[in-house]
Amino acid sequence: MQGLCKLKKLEALDISHNHFEGILPSCLSNLTSLKFFDISLNQFTGNISPSLFGSLNSLEYIGLSHNRFEGLFSFGSFANHSNLEVVELISDYDKFEVDTKLTDWIPLLQLKILVLSNYNLNKLSGDVLKFLLYQNKLMVVDLSHNNMTSSFPN
Repeated sequence: MQGLCKLKKLEALDISHNHFEGILPSCLSNLTSLKFFDISLNQFTGNISPSLFGSLNSLEYIGLSHNRFEGLFSFGSFANHSNLEVVELISDYDKFEVDTKLTDWIPLLQLKILVLSNYNLNKLSGDVLKFLLYQNKLMVVDLSHNNMTSSFPN
């Protein structure tokens, strides 16, 4: 994947449904023109660095589902992505958690579709889904298979 990092004007990267494995290279953060990013259904491993998506402010779609990531991924990595409309994160691996708790600021993102399935979101503390209160364009929300027990935000 290192070779892809040289394609600075790349707008769409779809390598889903393959057998790619290993850790995502940090140089992917150089693809600042990227609008569509789908690496679903591969065998990627390791932690996803929050800095990986920090400079990808052009993103409209991101699909990270069905890989073998580990650790805690902060949904706050997308907070300043005003173009982001679709986030698909489906896990088959119980060593990967998503933290949806945002701090005291209002996120710029306005999602249309949010799929956040099979993460056991109730493991995390606080108002797990508080960021949904700031989403005015949502059309689809899939929070299935999360064993949620906390209250849903008002």
